[in-house]
Amino acid sequence: LGCLDSDGDGYSDESAGWTTVQGADQCPLIYGRSTADRIGCVDTDGDNYSDPTVDYSIEDGADAYPTDPTRWVLEPEEESSLLAGSNALIGGGVGLVVALALLGLFLRGRGKKDDDKAWSTPVGMPDFSAQPGPVTVPDFAAQPATAQPLYAQQIAPAVQQPHPAAVQPTAVPAPVVQPDPAREYYNGLLAQGYPHEDAVRYTQQYFQQFRG
Repeated sequence: LGCLDSDGDGYSDESAGWTTVQGADQCPLIYGRSTADRIGCVDTDGDNYSDPTVDYSIEDGADAYPTDPTRWVLEPEEESSLLAGSNALIGGGVGLVVALALLGLFLRGRGKKDDDKAWSTPVGMPDFSAQPGPVTVPDFAAQPATAQPLYAQQIAPAVQQPHPAAVQPTAVPAPVVQPDPAREYYNGLLAQGYPHEDAVRYTQQYFQQFRG
C-alpha cells in the first residue's frame, strides 16, 4: 500500500527496492491484469496470460490465443504448420535464386558460343579446296613464240609472176587460237555458282590482265 501505480491497475511500479522479479508492474504505463507470465499487462481474454507485444512475443511466453480464454499455449500442430510454411518460403526463395543463377549462366554461355562461331566462320570466302590445281596457271616462259595469235598480222598478197600460166595463190594456214587459262578459270568459278563480280575478282588474283 502507498506505492506508485502509474496506470492504476493495482500493481505498483518498479523501484529500487521492488523489482519486476519480486512482482512489480511490468507494464507500468498500460492498465492490465495479467499475472501468469507478466505482472500488470494487457490480458484481453482474462486468462491471466498477457497479450503479445513488440518486445514480448509468443516465444517469450505471451498468450498465443489472446481472444480465447481456454487456450494460451501454441498447439504443436499449428506450430509445425507455421514452421513448415516458413521453411517452404525459405526453400522457395533459395530455389528461385538458384534457378535464376543457372539461367544466367546458360544464357551467358550460349551468347559466348554464338560470338565464337561468328568469329570463326569466314564470310564470303570461296571454297579454295575446289580451286583448280597449280597446273591451271600455264608456264608462260615455256610457251613458244607463237603462243599468242597475231591478230594484227596482215596477209601479204601473192606477187604476180610473169608467167603465161595462171599463178595459184599461196594457201596461208589460219592462225591457231591458243587456250585462255584466265577465261577457263573464270568459267570454272561461274560453274561453281560464284556471281560474276566475285568470279572476276578471284580470277584477277591469278591473272591480273583479265578484264572479264
